[in-house]
Amino acid sequence: MRRLSGLEQYESLNQILSVNEGLKETLIHEGWTDDQPLMSELDELFGELSECKGLEKKVPNPSSESHRYRSEIHQFRSFLSELRFARIFKNKGKSVKFLTEGYMGKRESGNDRKSPDMLIKNEKDAYIEVKRLKDLRFTIQEKIWKEVKEFLKKRETNYQIKVDISEGLSPPVSASVFESEEIHKMEKLWEKSLEEFKDKFSKLDISQISTISTEGATFEIQRTSNRESKLTLVPNASFMGGEPHKKKIKESLIEKAKKRYDWEENHRNKLYLIAIHLEGHSYGKFWREFIKDMYQSEEVHETEEKYVSGDCKKIKEIMRNVSGVLVLSSTLEFYVVRNSYAEDKINDPNLESYFE
Repeated sequence: MRRLSGLEQYESLNQILSVNEGLKETLIHEGWTDDQPLMSELDELFGELSECKGLEKKVPNPSSESHRYRSEIHQFRSFLSELRFARIFKNKGKSVKFLTEGYMGKRESGNDRKSPDMLIKNEKDAYIEVKRLKDLRFTIQEKIWKEVKEFLKKRETNYQIKVDISEGLSPPVSASVFESEEIHKMEKLWEKSLEEFKDKFSKLDISQISTISTEGATFEIQRTSNRESKLTLVPNASFMGGEPHKKKIKESLIEKAKKRYDWEENHRNKLYLIAIHLEGHSYGKFWREFIKDMYQSEEVHETEEKYVSGDCKKIKEIMRNVSGVLVLSSTLEFYVVRNSYAEDKINDPNLESYFE
């Protein structure tokens, strides 16, 4: 088992892990405990939110079975998105209550109604449903950045390296970029390219700009007199944009909007907000404008006739379930998008000012 040295310094996080052995094992297995900035963030989040009701019950408690680590870490990453939104709400003067399944009561069948993730209170009550969307192509870029930086730290001389990433490691947007299987293909290509880079680098006499070409990336290298090495990643030109991103976000918003149909009337009277964490997506303002158009454009509401997942309701009717959308970008920029077509009792014209 990996050594736990260093965890003791994170008081609030350690308190959570001391009663959650499954979570501790999962974080160790995934190498998160070696990521000091992430551990510090988790410690700060648990510390700042420690007085929020329902927090300890909401913390995932994964199974220790090794074959389940991937799904469990995905669950925890989603919970991390909830924590990030909760801190924003708390800093804006809201009280935050974390909700678990069963909060909304039971249906006549005896099954639990679908519960949102949080209830926030101030002047008004609002239910929050968090959705984390991760573009998995950014996962491989994080890996490239981390491993090349580690390689540079071990060099006695400082270098400036520009990494032009091939299409194989930064493919055009497609539906598959949201599927975990795709990342394994890119990981194998990167491992091969990194080993080739290291081998060729060791044989170079870098007196001027040198270039190392591999299947996964091209490395442009030069010495630098700076106090530390500099690394720049350049994705393939086809990397950004595309309809699959829009389609995925739209489907997620619609699916979350349907949840409100499962609630009893007293809960349906509260504001309902979908909080989208665009993890790994650049251009937060672009996605804010896209969501804004989706929720506020009269043309979209009047012309959209598609059916969703066999539901007989039109999208424009499903969208009326949501008071608005909260957007948290990969750089932690926070945006509020009001749905002007929301059902009257959850339609707040002052929604933006509620989060000021």
